[in-house]
Amino acid sequence: QWTYEGRLLHTAAWKEHQTSLVAVLQAIQSSSNPANDLFSSIEHRNLSFSMRGSYGFKDRYFVEGSFGYNGSERFTENNRMGFFPSVGGAWVVTKENFMQGISKWVSFLKIRGSWGKVGNDGIIESPRFVYMPEITKKVTGIYPEAGKYEAFDRKQIKNYGDPDVKWEISEQVNLGLETRFFKDILEVNVDLYQEIRHNIIENRTVIPAHMGVEFAPLDNMGKVRSRGMDLAVKVQHAFRPDFWFILNGTLTYNKAVYKELEESTDKPWYQRKVGHELSQQLGYIAEGLFLDQAEIDNVPAQPAAMPGDIRYRDINSDGVIDVEDAVYIGFPETPRLIYGFSGFVNYKNWEFNFAFQGS
Repeated sequence: QWTYEGRLLHTAAWKEHQTSLVAVLQAIQSSSNPANDLFSSIEHRNLSFSMRGSYGFKDRYFVEGSFGYNGSERFTENNRMGFFPSVGGAWVVTKENFMQGISKWVSFLKIRGSWGKVGNDGIIESPRFVYMPEITKKVTGIYPEAGKYEAFDRKQIKNYGDPDVKWEISEQVNLGLETRFFKDILEVNVDLYQEIRHNIIENRTVIPAHMGVEFAPLDNMGKVRSRGMDLAVKVQHAFRPDFWFILNGTLTYNKAVYKELEESTDKPWYQRKVGHELSQQLGYIAEGLFLDQAEIDNVPAQPAAMPGDIRYRDINSDGVIDVEDAVYIGFPETPRLIYGFSGFVNYKNWEFNFAFQGS
């Protein structure tokens, strides 16, 4: 792998102003060894140019803007380059005169916010060139005619190619609060964020059988929204130079739901993934146990039911318990809430530390 990079850096400060500017041009070229096919023998190439500029005034007000102009070999010429900007700002409130009266209790207070976009071209590994049709080597099959078992070879389509596929984009908004209290004994940081991923590259799932498509083509067709919070609390104090402690606590909450998704049109509306969390599962709602055969005979038909089996709810009221009675139940497989706690205590030449994490 070869990486070519050029950097331009500028910083300046005068009176109560501070500025900085960074520009980076980077080209990456790599190859696979050994090459298994034609595509893997072609060198991988990516090109990017990014720039970040910031301005500060009185160590109190800060603004920053940046952008990335990235090129990917995976898309056609019209979609190859992607522009991904971001902006942010911060205000150190404790630098203001009106905060001096409570400086004994509030040592530091900073409010910040940001918005930005990030592109992703590597969500899928194969095919490498999503816009280019690809046919694999021969595969062996058997004639479908009854009584005829002669083998034959044929080509197999691996990718149909779609020239309209483009960068997947993640757009995020973040609001943050940084605080320190009682001469930095207590520190509390909070971040609230929303991330929307759109143009998600996925294989199409709803294709009429009469089209004769052998491989589900790729397209930009998904959209997911994530909202969450990060909380970090720290307590530290030194009784004397050789006796001190630090306690840390963290809590993260995140909920991600489908906003747009290609789904089969013949499934019930309550089984659609849109509006539900990413890893939430379908299941049946249990209403108790069958006590005897008489109860089984007087409820919606449940195949192979016996006394003692679980009795399920007939969601669509069609008199039969089947796949259309499954609904989204329970919590998602990916935890919404993750929390942790750790501590350090130092006394002379002894140190004690511990950590705990749950979800």
